[in-house]
Amino acid sequence: ELGAKRSRVRDAYKKAARELSVYKKALEFEQVKVMEDSRLKILIAAHSYNVYDKLIGEPVIAILKEQGAAPVYADVLSGDETRRLSEKFSRSLYWRYNKEIAGAIEFYKDRIDGVIFLSAFPCGPDSLAAELISRKLSGIPVAFLVVDANFGEAGLQTRIESFIDIISARKDGLYAL
Repeated sequence: ELGAKRSRVRDAYKKAARELSVYKKALEFEQVKVMEDSRLKILIAAHSYNVYDKLIGEPVIAILKEQGAAPVYADVLSGDETRRLSEKFSRSLYWRYNKEIAGAIEFYKDRIDGVIFLSAFPCGPDSLAAELISRKLSGIPVAFLVVDANFGEAGLQTRIESFIDIISARKDGLYAL
């Protein structure tokens, strides 16, 4: 449709697919290093487009790092594996991305210290998935952050600091779920 030859489009696609594969392997390698780290590990359970957004996910990640925590990214895992693991939460969860998020939580639940479920208002599927996760997940602190047009970074800072304080107190044996 844009006037390029079919062979050129195919070659560009193949090159992009190779680059994406290299990028994903680098992310996986970084995540393995983070998992060996001694810092608090907080899983960012969210759609990729929210995690890496400058106004939604990046402030959350920056605050976690300022607080000395290591962010762990749910979207780094294989989608096939996480969708399979999501069945431990629900066999009827319908939405692909929410299955991947639930499966990532299942995969990491014994390896992380907490979960931040990050959603953009008004995402209906995220609301339902968050409710399901909150009912089925036990023994690990979860913070649900819903971002909307009135979302303020000061409130975000306070909520994440409090969340990290709770997790730290829990690790020190001062607080139990």
